[in-house]
Amino acid sequence: MSLRCAVCSLKFQREEGYFLGAMYISSLIVTALIFVFLLLLWAATSWTWDTLLLASLGLVILVAPLVMTVARVLWQHFDQYFDPR
Repeated sequence: MSLRCAVCSLKFQREEGYFLGAMYISSLIVTALIFVFLLLLWAATSWTWDTLLLASLGLVILVAPLVMTVARVLWQHFDQYFDPR
């Protein structure tokens, strides 16, 4: 991740532990994704619940880098909304 925005030169990580809030957002996204993948696989296959859960977890692991990036962007927007610099 870049240290500053190329357009407005906003410093992304203002202090140590700045993206701790992004962890909470990421946890919410991952929980929702597991549920969505579980329902989609349940509708599309005839697997057991154990297999469905493992497959859902595997799919979430594949999209984890995207989820982390989205969570950081959402946290940055949240922070800028309440504390613009």
